[in-house]
Amino acid sequence: MAQTKAPAPTAKSGDPIRVLLVPENEAVISSQIAARIVALPAALGSRIRKGDTLVRFDCAEQAARLKMSESELASARETNASKQELKSYRSASELDVRLAASAVDKALAQVNVVKAQMGYCSISAPFSGRLVRLRARAHETVAAGQPLLELIDNSAFRFQLHVPSRWLSWLGEGAAFTIVVDETGKSYPARVRVINGRVDPASRTVELTGAVEGKHPELIAGMSGTAQFNER
Repeated sequence: MAQTKAPAPTAKSGDPIRVLLVPENEAVISSQIAARIVALPAALGSRIRKGDTLVRFDCAEQAARLKMSESELASARETNASKQELKSYRSASELDVRLAASAVDKALAQVNVVKAQMGYCSISAPFSGRLVRLRARAHETVAAGQPLLELIDNSAFRFQLHVPSRWLSWLGEGAAFTIVVDETGKSYPARVRVINGRVDPASRTVELTGAVEGKHPELIAGMSGTAQFNER
């Protein structure tokens, strides 16, 4: 006897399948140094362009250390040049020359370390989006690794939903269906992108992720709705 596949559910059959809209790009921006915040130029909810400055720190200490390190590097180079000249007159040993050259390398490495730290004195937006949460304020002193703000990109979304695992008999990647978003009351075309490779044994469901097709400026992260699948 031929096996009969389970029919695709309609919007009117069974429990509704809930869908959550998640932005393709989102990030929690953290401080990479312990420092005092000088300014947070962007306001909560504002639109951010990639490369815009999100945070500026007071880096007077790092600037002073850089100046000191550059001075030590210049001194080490002068000493190295002097040792090289003395060696030509046989007034300095090979060991003296190697030690002087090593001191130059060490001082140069220290300059590069401080320059790298200076690069953390401001934070730029890694992508265009909106500032949705501020976890710190101007003039506060923060620790290295402390979360400062959250940025999301509302220009492209993916959806997340869980469907009964028995649907795998007919539902595959690339399948098209419709999402009805609660907040807008509108329907949007969507398509399955990825089916999780594991079934949840407790709920007997499998997670799907996919994409909302087209551009819909009214959609924002966190909106939810229901998935509608049509009979085949």
